[in-house]
Amino acid sequence: MFHFISVNGDTYSCFSHPCDFMEGEKEEIELSALLFDDSQPQLVEDSNSKCFLIQSSENNWSYEGVGKVIALNPLILDFNGLAIDLDGEIENLKLDKGDFVKLTIGRLDGSQS
Repeated sequence: MFHFISVNGDTYSCFSHPCDFMEGEKEEIELSALLFDDSQPQLVEDSNSKCFLIQSSENNWSYEGVGKVIALNPLILDFNGLAIDLDGEIENLKLDKGDFVKLTIGRLDGSQS
């Protein structure tokens, strides 16, 4: 597991695929996520929703938040400047670009771009 600081200054923890990060080094990473098996993502009806991602109190790699759909194929949600690939993870909702989704991320993964 490693910790990183996003462009908006927030610190996150995630698992990493083989990468060669050095402490203090600036790197571009691609983020993907796995949802808990019992997770039920929900469409947020309020078009004025704010995107956010906060660390779960259960562990260092789980997060709760609201993301905005910015791409459909692959499915990518933006969590206040943090783009996360969720392709194949949300199949129970019919989503369009611009939709907001509330969800719990079971595990955040990072890999070098």
